[in-house]
Amino acid sequence: MLHRLHFLHIALKALCGFFFVLTIGSCQDFVQGVSKPINAINDADLNSEAQLPVLFSGIAGYFGQYWRFASMYLSTLSDEFTTVEGISQNTVFPIFQEFDKGTPLLERTNREWGRLGAARFHAQDLLDRVPSIAFSQDSNRRKCLFVGYFYLALVQHHYAAFWGISPRRGGGVLLGGPFIPSSQMHDTAVMNFTRALEYARTGYERRLVNSFLARIHLLEGRYNECLSTAQLGLREGDAPMSLLYPTQSQNIWFDNAGVNHQIIPAARFRAYIDAEPAEAGRIPLTVGTTPLPSRTTPYYVQAKYNADTSQIDLITWQENALMIAEMLVRNNSPSTAALVEVNRVRAAVPRLAGIPALALRSVTNLDSIRLERQKQLFATGLRILDQRRFADWHFPPAQASTAWHYLPIAENERTANPNLLPN
Repeated sequence: MLHRLHFLHIALKALCGFFFVLTIGSCQDFVQGVSKPINAINDADLNSEAQLPVLFSGIAGYFGQYWRFASMYLSTLSDEFTTVEGISQNTVFPIFQEFDKGTPLLERTNREWGRLGAARFHAQDLLDRVPSIAFSQDSNRRKCLFVGYFYLALVQHHYAAFWGISPRRGGGVLLGGPFIPSSQMHDTAVMNFTRALEYARTGYERRLVNSFLARIHLLEGRYNECLSTAQLGLREGDAPMSLLYPTQSQNIWFDNAGVNHQIIPAARFRAYIDAEPAEAGRIPLTVGTTPLPSRTTPYYVQAKYNADTSQIDLITWQENALMIAEMLVRNNSPSTAALVEVNRVRAAVPRLAGIPALALRSVTNLDSIRLERQKQLFATGLRILDQRRFADWHFPPAQASTAWHYLPIAENERTANPNLLPN
């Protein structure tokens, strides 16, 4: 009980410092309606329908606080972003230098590991509370179960996809237990996403879950399952699952990769725009303003997150469509079916004034879909997943065996968990 109260006290204090909104289409009500933040509350008082917004926003808040930094570190660890060393006068923090070289210190991820763990704790805590809550409507009970299982699965998916015990060995840890390899962790995530489906209240919620299931199957190489779930996933017109940042808890991309940039997109992203100017609609760039005095050519900074409050998309219908396209190509289906999916994504790229719309493709293949994913998923932290899937690494040969392909499981966990041997 003390352990639970400790975490709840932290969560509720956090709500005083920030109010985080998770937007997943029809699920916006999950985190709305908190009348007044409070500093402390008795544990039993949370077993009430009136306190559900606090419980929901606590889960979303911790996950969002984790991902706003983790997504930026992952983009730097991948070949998508690089530091401005030798390019700009801006000072680069050591953490970005380390991730850019694939050599982050283990203590660099203590904060993000802790926040992701807190999101997992609060998701499980919500599920544990359901039997003690007197629900006035069964729809509220189903909402609790959906949110709890959905976030439990989402956290487990992130452990499997983005974290590792050593540079090439992905996976995570639950409740101070032994290391769980990525494939096993993903199996657990699939189980909990499937449970969430049982309590989904809308078609959108079901499509959202199926898109995450499709991504897991894609990463695990289960292509038939990927196709079948993606075909039930998000569709054109569906809102993305996004994290919205109020000024009290800003989108860190805007600062560290924007106005005070320490990392910038790889040069190829500007080349994509030079080749097809309409690509600027989904790869927003702006000219860097602090070049080294000796630099004679411009460099470019991301402008996708152009305010403290810019949203970060966790998954979109466009990602889902590109998964369908890839699976159709892999299954040797008629290329016209995959082409339809690719062109739906290209047609939805925002149109810029004075620039013709992005041209539709006449042919597609696995390589062109990989390129399409790079452009569509720009600055979301997801690029590293494709680098691992296709063994498409940018680290020099001397670093091949030591460079991290995951966020390293934090030093705090390794020190406190007797099940983890030094790596």
